[in-house]
Amino acid sequence: SSAFPDRAERFYFATGISVFPEPNATTPTAKVALFETSDISDLEKGFRFSGKFLFGDPYELSNMFECPDFFLLSKEGGAATLTSGVAVVKASSMTTRHDYFYMGSYNATTLNVEQTTAPVAVDYGNWYASKTFWDSTLQQRILFGWIGEEDGDYAQRGWAGVQSIPRVVVFDDALQTVRTYPLPQLEGLRGAPSAKIATPTPIANDSCVELLMSSPSAPRAQHEIQATFQVPASSEFRVELRLLQYNIGGSYTSVSVDSNMPNGGALWNNTDQPGGDYKDFPLPGTDAGADILNCSASCEADRRCVAWTYVRAGFPAPSPPFNYAPRCSLKGTLPSALNPAAPCCVSGRPQSAWISLNRESSGTTGSTAPWQGRASILPDPFDSTEGRIKLHVFVDHSVIEAFMDDGLERVSGRVYVPTASTAIANGVSVCSVTGAQESAVQLQEASVWPLNSIW
Repeated sequence: SSAFPDRAERFYFATGISVFPEPNATTPTAKVALFETSDISDLEKGFRFSGKFLFGDPYELSNMFECPDFFLLSKEGGAATLTSGVAVVKASSMTTRHDYFYMGSYNATTLNVEQTTAPVAVDYGNWYASKTFWDSTLQQRILFGWIGEEDGDYAQRGWAGVQSIPRVVVFDDALQTVRTYPLPQLEGLRGAPSAKIATPTPIANDSCVELLMSSPSAPRAQHEIQATFQVPASSEFRVELRLLQYNIGGSYTSVSVDSNMPNGGALWNNTDQPGGDYKDFPLPGTDAGADILNCSASCEADRRCVAWTYVRAGFPAPSPPFNYAPRCSLKGTLPSALNPAAPCCVSGRPQSAWISLNRESSGTTGSTAPWQGRASILPDPFDSTEGRIKLHVFVDHSVIEAFMDDGLERVSGRVYVPTASTAIANGVSVCSVTGAQESAVQLQEASVWPLNSIW
C-alpha cells in the first residue's frame, strides 16, 4: 500500500518463531520476528535477523506462531496511515490452532506493535493460516483463510482442505474491534430467492419456522441465508438457524446464539477446569481475594476467554509451563468436565452471549463437536429495549461459514452429510428454543438464495 511503504533503505520480512526468553528456560514463547535487508534483490541470502520483534506476549501459551500478517486499518474506512490507523498483527497459534487479531499502535522506532485493545479470534471455528491483501481498486483489505479437515478420511472424500470465501476486514471504532464480513461482490453468485420472509413473524417458544423444505427438487446444499431476529434484552433466549436439514424432526446442523454461555457468570471454589488453556500468567499473591478478581476480570476483558482458573499459592505444577503459583489460567474452549475436588483452585466463567456451530444432530460422518465462542447482543436500532441479531451464513456442501452482526463474530466448520435415498439434507429453518419467553423472539426478515458456481 502507498500508505505504508517499506523504507527505501531497509526492507523487512516477518516470520513466526519460538524464543526461549531466558538461557535456562524450558518453555519457549511465540513471537513475530523481523528480518531485514538493504538489498531486496537477494531474497535467499540478504535477510538477517534485525534483533527486533513485531509482536510477542510472554504469557501466551503458544510456543510458535505461523503465518504472521501485519497491516493497518483505518478508523474511517479506506486506506490507513501510521498516524491515523490501527495496527493489526494477525498470528496463527500452533497450540490452539486458531488465528488471532492483536490490535494496537505501531512504534516506528522499535518496530513493535503495542497492544491497546483486547485480542480477538479471527474465527471461532475450523479456520486457520489466514492472510490478507490490500485491494487498491476498491480500497479495502481482503482476508482468506484455510478451512481444513478434522479427521484423516481424506482419501474417502477425495480432497483435504478448502479456501474460505473472501472476507472484508474493517475496524469498528465504536466497539474497538475488528469486523470481517463476506465480500459484497459475492452477491453476484445469487440466484432468484428460494425463500423470503419480509414481515415480522413471532416464533413461539420451542418451535421453528421453515424457510426451505428438504426435497430432491429443492436447491442443492449450496446457498446463502440471511435472518434477522429481535430478541429480549432482559431475559434468556436462544435462536437457531438450522441448515442442511433433512425434514422437520430429522438431522440438521445449526448456527445458534444464546443470551448466555453455559454456566455463564458461575464461580466455583475448590474446583478446577482442566484443559483449553491459551494464556497463563503470575499473580501477586499478597491478597488471594484480589488475585481471584484479577483473574476473573482478565477473562472478562479478553474475548477469547470462555473460562478461567485461579491456582492458589503452594500448588505449582511439577513441570513447565505451569510450575509457579499463584497464577491465572485463561481458557479458549470449554473444558469437558469440572473437577469439584481440587483445593488448588477457584474457577469461573464470564457472563456472555454465545455463538455456536452445532453438529451433534447433523448426521455427519465427521466430527460432531461444536465450534463456539463469545458474542455480544447489540441493541435493536428501532427499539432500544430489545436486542437484534443478524445471522449471515454460506453453505457450500460440506463447508459452513457463519457471520453474526455484519462480521462482529465468525464461526466456520465442516459437516459431511451423506445423501439420503429419496431426499437430500438441504432444508433451512429458523427456531426459538428452550429458555425463551412465549413469542419473545421475533423473526424480522429472512432470505435464502441458491448460489451459482464461480466457474
